[in-house]
Amino acid sequence: MIAVLAVQIKRIRKENENDKMTDAEMGIGNLQFFKYHFEYTIGDILRSTYCIAYIVFDVSYLRMYSNSFSVSDVLKYTADVLRENAGEGEFAARITDNGLAFAFRAN
Repeated sequence: MIAVLAVQIKRIRKENENDKMTDAEMGIGNLQFFKYHFEYTIGDILRSTYCIAYIVFDVSYLRMYSNSFSVSDVLKYTADVLRENAGEGEFAARITDNGLAFAFRAN
């Protein structure tokens, strides 16, 4: 009984950790996720082989010139494209309200 309870507590803690590092609206990681993975997933030796793309949207421009879609739709679409095209060891995150970052290996 105690072992089962301990396993459930461990699972719940892991789920909470994952929730803290996920942007619920975009379905990708957030700034905390990005910092964690850049620091701990990519080793010091490999870090110099990575590039970071920072994608920022001019929200006022999008609102002014687009009537057919919302800014949120553009961000979600871009997040989906980044997530779907991320290779092994690559990751995307929403790090500001209107900006995404993508860490990828340089060839």
